[in-house]
Amino acid sequence: TNGSLFVTNADEGNFYGYDYFTAKYDTDGNLVWGRQFGDTVDPDNTDYPGAIAVDASGNVYVTGHVSLLKYDSSGNLLRSLTISYFNGGVGLAVDNTSGFVYMLQNNNFEIRLVKYDLDLNELWVRQTSVWGDEVPTAVALDAAGNIYLTGGTMNSLYGTNSGGFDIF
Repeated sequence: TNGSLFVTNADEGNFYGYDYFTAKYDTDGNLVWGRQFGDTVDPDNTDYPGAIAVDASGNVYVTGHVSLLKYDSSGNLLRSLTISYFNGGVGLAVDNTSGFVYMLQNNNFEIRLVKYDLDLNELWVRQTSVWGDEVPTAVALDAAGNIYLTGGTMNSLYGTNSGGFDIF
């Protein structure tokens, strides 16, 4: 928002393993705020972030290996959800018109899409029925609110597999 740049990455945690690191920079490249987040759910302590999105109010949403987070525009943590050790978030999209957040997950190599309101209350979950060979990578919305997913598959998910790993 207002030309700010938001980034997220893994940062070496306080004790061992990795935590989420999320930062906001201004238009001149100066750090406005930075936050580190880790939890104890992951037995390997590998809290890798997978995606970041910002809503029209400047709230920042971050998802990854274990958690879904919401920060306000000043970097205060408003909400943290444990999403699952095995169902890491790989994509986020915010529908500012309707007020929804969509999180794409890799559910043990299946595609899982979760819809939340802006307070991160879960509204619904959609998941593929083909098991084991899908790797979702991103979610996007168009101006009409249509949802688009992309990734790879070794199955005939939305057409005939051309052999090997196909893009969907």
